[in-house]
Amino acid sequence: MDKTPHVVVRELTHVYDVSGVSLIALDKVDLEVARGSFLSVIGPSGAGKTTLLKVLGGLIDHTSGTVEIDGTAPEGARRRNRIGFVFQDPALLPWRTVTDNVALPLEIANGQGHGPDTVEGHLRAVGLAAFGSYYPHQLSGGMKQRAAFARALASAPALLLLDEPLGSLDEITRTHMRFELLRLWEGTGRTVVLVTHSVPEAVMMSDEVAVMSSGPGRILRNIPIEMPRPRDDAMEGSSIFAEHVLKVRESLALEGHRGPTATGAGSPA
Repeated sequence: MDKTPHVVVRELTHVYDVSGVSLIALDKVDLEVARGSFLSVIGPSGAGKTTLLKVLGGLIDHTSGTVEIDGTAPEGARRRNRIGFVFQDPALLPWRTVTDNVALPLEIANGQGHGPDTVEGHLRAVGLAAFGSYYPHQLSGGMKQRAAFARALASAPALLLLDEPLGSLDEITRTHMRFELLRLWEGTGRTVVLVTHSVPEAVMMSDEVAVMSSGPGRILRNIPIEMPRPRDDAMEGSSIFAEHVLKVRESLALEGHRGPTATGAGSPA
């Protein structure tokens, strides 16, 4: 894995104006994400995790500080299709088939559809080759998220931002899908930033876990996950996995539930 930084955040602050009241979502956040690495961001509700992801993706402007994605502003990286997104809601267009949903970013980027081999290759990668003609309402929750992953990968983004993408799934499907996601990611060289509330999920998937405080959000601790890859469900019973889970949980218990500071409340995100 390349150790050069792909994402560099310095003194990042973001303030929401809610009915004339300033709410500090992020307060002087510093963060680096190595190229090709998998980082999970975890913290209590209201810590600003989703706000951080939106800033990284160029979806909202930050109030102060600097953010660079591969040496450029997030907005520029997004316009060049260097950033892919997967959210908790797969947000598939109900009137388009699975194939057409996956093809959508290619159509937007190039003004025309790509050949079927490109899209079918992504569908094969996520195990949906036989479901290209289906519509979203005909798919299970896990299959919808696979389609969302395929769509995100279609434009070959260098950075993949995942906001609780497995949060709406039942526990059995969620566990299965985390390993499917790892299978899709490993060997691609893509950088991933995942927001999650699940400590086991963060530990199993990541090279590093960033623990955030309650609002206003700050990065309190970066915990390296020193477990070999590739990873499978058998590792969840290992002592090294249990040690890392305990380390993250202790950080959350000691530092993650401080409540608002005197300078402002946490964000709604």
